[in-house]
Amino acid sequence: MSDTRTDRGTDMLVVMDALLSAQARSQRESRGESLSVLERSAYRAIVEHYDRDEPLTPASLGVILGLRSGSVTALVDRLEQAGLVVRHRRSTDRRLRTLEPSPDAETRLPLDWFSRLVVDAVEELPVDEWEVFLGTLRSIMESIEQAEAEQRRAPRVSQSERRWEISGRQLDSLNESG
Repeated sequence: MSDTRTDRGTDMLVVMDALLSAQARSQRESRGESLSVLERSAYRAIVEHYDRDEPLTPASLGVILGLRSGSVTALVDRLEQAGLVVRHRRSTDRRLRTLEPSPDAETRLPLDWFSRLVVDAVEELPVDEWEVFLGTLRSIMESIEQAEAEQRRAPRVSQSERRWEISGRQLDSLNESG
């Protein structure tokens, strides 16, 4: 293993690329399930929160996945039609709905080989190592979410404005050299 921070970061990227590649292969092989990566991610988030006794609302799912409400509605509709998710009304506020895995979801969506290997591997980790590992992954996700939020807030520059900016720099460098 590498001993500098840059080397560790590069090592992590190599491992993450390999994991993502294996995940993509696994999903291509199990296309019969016909779930997109987004649908699978949404389902996993719903199950994870349900298992922690913190059922998600559609709005919370949208925040987690970075989706607008219309996209979340369509996504949840597809998961519900596939028999994977059910919507429940909260008794305290009838307007508020939570998302839960359907009772027979596990039989409808068995884990693909990649997911089974990941689950098996992390179940073997000692609790303290698991907490560090999960904390690191969550930190990476938080950094990604912050960068995406900053990018959404940044002023958008049109293609023509970029061309003018580049052309202006090229003219400036020609004037300086000439």
